[in-house]
Amino acid sequence: MNGLSIIYGILVFDLLHQDGVDLRHLPLSERKCHLDRLCRRAKLPIMKQVQTFPDGDVLFEHCAAWGQNRSTGPAAATRHGCG
Repeated sequence: MNGLSIIYGILVFDLLHQDGVDLRHLPLSERKCHLDRLCRRAKLPIMKQVQTFPDGDVLFEHCAAWGQNRSTGPAAATRHGCG
């Protein structure tokens, strides 16, 4: 290898389809709850649910910061008010 390290990550924003069910008709807040539960059950350290950002530059900064602070892991992610 050439001495470079590559960090992989999956950033998820929305859940439109799950287990054969189209979720697009649900409000975003409800889809986010489904996504939150899915992320917690998956227990994948490379997958992180991110908030919806109306400003692309803010989203990019958030993603870049997550990559730099990856040691904090998914447990440090902000949770939505979902059960």
